[in-house]
Amino acid sequence: MDDTTKDQWMDWERFACHCRWLATGLPADTGATEYLRQVDRMLPPELYPQSPQSSGLAGQLHSQLVAAANNQAIRATAALYVALTPASLAKPPPAFRRAALYLGLLVFMAIGMSMLYQARVLPELMAMVALSAPEMAMETRDQFAFLQLMTVLILPLLLLIMVAMGWRLSGLMKLRWTESGGGALGWLALPPVRRAYDRLQATLSYPLVHQGILAHPDGCAVSDYLRAAERNGNALDTELQAVVAEALDRLQEAAGWQLRLATAVVAVLVALTIACFLVSAYSPIFAMGDMM
Repeated sequence: MDDTTKDQWMDWERFACHCRWLATGLPADTGATEYLRQVDRMLPPELYPQSPQSSGLAGQLHSQLVAAANNQAIRATAALYVALTPASLAKPPPAFRRAALYLGLLVFMAIGMSMLYQARVLPELMAMVALSAPEMAMETRDQFAFLQLMTVLILPLLLLIMVAMGWRLSGLMKLRWTESGGGALGWLALPPVRRAYDRLQATLSYPLVHQGILAHPDGCAVSDYLRAAERNGNALDTELQAVVAEALDRLQEAAGWQLRLATAVVAVLVALTIACFLVSAYSPIFAMGDMM
């Protein structure tokens, strides 16, 4: 893999590897970018292959780190990132993936049931109504049209939204974007998820702020807390690990809350579809029974 190709992607494993080398071996008279090119030429391709899970956030932090003019600041910042072990951050818990898969399967099953009902039951039912109670044919056709709307438009659209939402939340859990609302379909992450992601991003950016590579952000509670902890004499690497772990937990909780909300919405719409089955199937039969 040539250097040009390798510079175009960054994942958390490669970011952690570069930080280890920068923290211990960056010479005072060599630029960080050139030094990392030398490191990449030494790394076996099978050890750190180009990952399909490229992270925009890892790439942003990496670019900001190596662009610093002070090699001493780069070494100190890289040492803090080594302590954070960022490669362990971008692994969504299995329960999260199972919940996203469950939502998609639930909607897919509702679509399949609706289509089967329309293909095998409704045509015979409408034929029976047309023969036995022609005056009820219009009402039955209206019910049939609503069921078609649910199957052809609403449920497929819901399935598409569920898949896109799962993709979006999975990307946030993998710290793929530089902004909580960035990337395609950023609106699919609700505000609690975006706020949790922004807090985690601010925490991961603090080593750069600590060494003066980035300016201290105004009104950032995370940066203010870490600065106060540092003035108090707390070990910064320990504080960073604790705050990152807490921010990651909050992100997982917010994503779990959104999944539970989506599950409730899906359950209501599936229940509405089932109700349409029952109404369209039994109301004509009951009406014809009353007429006899």
